[in-house]
Amino acid sequence: MIRLNENGSRIVTHKESGFEIRLPNNTLPFTDGKNLQAINLMFPYIILKKLNLHHVFFPLLKSGEVPSRSERRLSKKIIQSLGLTDTSILSSERIESLKRSFIILSTIRKYKSPKENLKQLAIISSKENELKQNTFFRVVEVIRESKNLSMDSIQEKLLSRFVERNLE
Repeated sequence: MIRLNENGSRIVTHKESGFEIRLPNNTLPFTDGKNLQAINLMFPYIILKKLNLHHVFFPLLKSGEVPSRSERRLSKKIIQSLGLTDTSILSSERIESLKRSFIILSTIRKYKSPKENLKQLAIISSKENELKQNTFFRVVEVIRESKNLSMDSIQEKLLSRFVERNLE
């Protein structure tokens, strides 16, 4: 749902979660590059929030605010790295693909929390809990290349490539 405020700004609301994004550009059409990136940022953010990982990827993003340029770029890079197109608002099929990828990452070890799994893959640092973007995008590349495999097969591949050499 899109709402026009009295000051001319536009707010996009995700009905299910209630999360809102203020669009960075108020000109028409409202789906220019910045606005499209902001709208599409909502989907990885909401998926990550359900996994309690949103603060790792988007630590400063708050509902109802304009996402920063770096947040929009990170979201765009995540979407594109998974082989998804972001030239329009993400379809439900692409959102499901995004969700599946994050579930693969967050359930590498079934008995660990999503955050512990990202630490296990060395995607976030153990001490600072900060995102290591280079490692994250290497892991995402493996997921994209393996998208025709089962979730278990992809997880095994990730475990063998990333966890074994990062054991603490």
